[in-house]
Amino acid sequence: MPRRAFPLLQLLSILILLAVFALVARRANGYALEGSSWPAGTIVTFQMGLGSAGRTLIDGNTSWDSAAA
Repeated sequence: MPRRAFPLLQLLSILILLAVFALVARRANGYALEGSSWPAGTIVTFQMGLGSAGRTLIDGNTSWDSAAA
C-alpha cells in the first residue's frame, strides 16, 4: 500500500491556515446598538403573526395571536 506523502506537512499547513483565518477575521456582531433607549414620546409598533394554535388553549383562545394580544 502506498503511503501518503507528507501527511504531517499537510496537517501543519491546515493548522497554520486556520490560525491565520482566526487571527485576521474581524468580529461580526449580530445586532447594531443604536442607543440605550427609545426617545421620549416614540410610539413603537410591534406586529405579531403567531397564527393558529391548532387546538383550544387553556385560556379558551384558539389562536396564539388572540392569546398574546
